[in-house]
Amino acid sequence: MLMFIYYIFSLIFVQGCITHLGSVKEEDHNPAEFAQIMKYFGSVQESILALIQATTGGNDWHVIYDAVSITGPTNSMLFLFFMGFFHIAVLNVLTGIFVENAMKLAQPDPFTAALQQRQNEMLEAEELKEVCRGLQGTESGTISLEDFQREIHHGKLRTHLRVLGLDIKDTHKFFSILSFASGQEKVDIDMFVNGCMKLKGYATAIDLQSLLCETRQTTKDIQRLLDKACAGLSTTNVGWGSEMRIEEDGSEESGSQMRILQTLNQDEDEMADRVGEMAPGRSSPSKEVGMKVVRSSALSL
Repeated sequence: MLMFIYYIFSLIFVQGCITHLGSVKEEDHNPAEFAQIMKYFGSVQESILALIQATTGGNDWHVIYDAVSITGPTNSMLFLFFMGFFHIAVLNVLTGIFVENAMKLAQPDPFTAALQQRQNEMLEAEELKEVCRGLQGTESGTISLEDFQREIHHGKLRTHLRVLGLDIKDTHKFFSILSFASGQEKVDIDMFVNGCMKLKGYATAIDLQSLLCETRQTTKDIQRLLDKACAGLSTTNVGWGSEMRIEEDGSEESGSQMRILQTLNQDEDEMADRVGEMAPGRSSPSKEVGMKVVRSSALSL
């Protein structure tokens, strides 16, 4: 790309010098000016060399400018544009490309970066453990809510947690999260440190996606329990309805039996009165047997 730029501007300057020399009469030529023009712009090769010297410090660009200014103001302004364009645009762009490539090569590979990050996290966790072990009231290897609140407000634990990126506003809520994970009122120092290391920093997309999946799973579990509860209630209602119908049917049958027995008793009394009128003190055996049969049949219904 650089050689192409040098080549294009060299053609332009050589063409401008030829045009100027062609427009001046031979007897009007200044030998010193003619020699200076031919020295730097006598050919395309010499013009390229002159431009390279002017842009790289091989020669003072003012010397080249004096030679170009002889040919007229147009070539002079074009040379100044070339110098500004080359130093401001071309060199800066090329320098940026080289620096970017050098920075890419200087960056560690992903495995090394992950290993370094893991070592830094382990070092931070070990330093936090040492701070927790030195707190008052943690001789048993656990931290209570009272010890945590005391050290946060009056000790050095708050400053150390701020260095890790944990700016705790509500100590009770923060400690409740750690104690809920452990399932105990007092939190073990190792579990406390692991919880702090997990809570530092911002929530990532993986954390949000994991929370979304857990919420959906919980919703499905609750819906499944509701379906089972509704099915159980429906079965219970059906059973209660059946028992109530059975009781109602039994009561209806009992009532019908009672009405039949009352009717039979009335008929029996009437027949007994008639038999008494026909033969006092005696009863008809056939009538008694018939009434027993009728009574047993009614009860069997």
